[in-house]
Amino acid sequence: MTKFVDDNILDIWWDKNITAGYDFWEQIDFHIENRDIICLFISANYLASKACKEEMRRACELRTHNGICVVPIILSSCSWLDYDNLKPLLAIPTDGKAISSFPNPDDGWHDVYNHMKKVIKDF
Repeated sequence: MTKFVDDNILDIWWDKNITAGYDFWEQIDFHIENRDIICLFISANYLASKACKEEMRRACELRTHNGICVVPIILSSCSWLDYDNLKPLLAIPTDGKAISSFPNPDDGWHDVYNHMKKVIKDF
């Protein structure tokens, strides 16, 4: 997505952008609430994390109430379809196939890139 970033179409934020001394959860809540698109990078580790599940719950709540776009990106095989808030969402790569299951993971990331171009253009 470098082209989009270079053209200032995207403002990408993640929790590693939080500066020392700031309230971690306050910053995360602020940025989740002020995004048009939220990508959830789903793996077994993500689904095992209480903090990640809370971020997912909040993102899906904002999707329902504010119409933001929540995009699950499946990194590895996991039980993501067992989560009622994720189940109705069209996950990427295509058909919710895990990136790690591609013979060449670069092909999985290229699929994600192509889908995200469409998501971004729709906004």
